[in-house]
Amino acid sequence: MRSLYLKAFGGLAVLFLIMASLLFVAAGTLHYWQGWLFLAIYFLASLAITLYLAKKYAHGALYPAALEDEARLWQWSFWAVAEVDRGVNIWSLHAVRLPPNERDAALRNEALGVLAAPFAVLDAAVSKNPYLLGPEFTVADLNVAAVLSRAVDMDLSAWPHLKNWLVRCLERPAARRALALKTKSDQETPAETTRRIARINRL
Repeated sequence: MRSLYLKAFGGLAVLFLIMASLLFVAAGTLHYWQGWLFLAIYFLASLAITLYLAKKYAHGALYPAALEDEARLWQWSFWAVAEVDRGVNIWSLHAVRLPPNERDAALRNEALGVLAAPFAVLDAAVSKNPYLLGPEFTVADLNVAAVLSRAVDMDLSAWPHLKNWLVRCLERPAARRALALKTKSDQETPAETTRRIARINRL
């Protein structure tokens, strides 16, 4: 049942990328509110299903049994989106994804500066335990590592515990398969689409 949740969550992530590409590449813009509304409704319902599977079939394993740990799971998931996601994406665009002659070193360095404080928080959180909620990998690690997955190419030597935790998370078989799909998607995305994403999102 543990693999059932991983397959469901991984499939949801891949489906999101495919559907977003179909909607926004065809529209030629991310300023397409009908597309965002469709994705929001569709994926909120889908996310509810994956969380149900995790809680029902991986309860006490991937999904924590204790109410306090469930609260920490949600806390870390929202924290990653609010504190880390934008900085990691800015760094990734200007270090890896944009054509070399279009990368902005100032923006890249600014992103690293913004990320220093939340990275220190995460580094401290995994300094005494291998994973966020304790000795076992849970949905909290899955969600936060997914947001930080592009940071694996950064110089994380200043945050050794974070680096080791991220490598542990991304070396899991399911994560390696998901990263392979992400890499393939990045390679197949036209440069103009990447430029448009950066420009519209002010990255």
